[in-house]
Amino acid sequence: MAASPALPGLLLCFAATVLLIFVCVSSPTWEKISFLNVGPTHYGVFGFTGSSTGIGYKFQANQLGLNSDSRLDNINTSVINNLTKTLILHPIACGLQDWLFSLAFVAQATIVLERS
Repeated sequence: MAASPALPGLLLCFAATVLLIFVCVSSPTWEKISFLNVGPTHYGVFGFTGSSTGIGYKFQANQLGLNSDSRLDNINTSVINNLTKTLILHPIACGLQDWLFSLAFVAQATIVLERS
């Protein structure tokens, strides 16, 4: 039986879902996967090494190599905090991609069943 035209889309949706799942379990959940490595600190979707899991980064002076908190005030502005909160879009995209994979799977199964 020949493959249907929906099969490449199904495989690509599956690959995208798996990659987005890897992104969603990045640091601090799984230290081997991260967006950014700065020294011993790994940054991921829900936080960084040694931080609690949450949305948005709250930097600490000792992790950035700063001695005083005066320079830290320039980094912890609401702009930086809100920009790191946008990383929540990765898990949302993962959920949407999983839904699209399910639809592609149903389309592929429907095509296969109609041919038989």
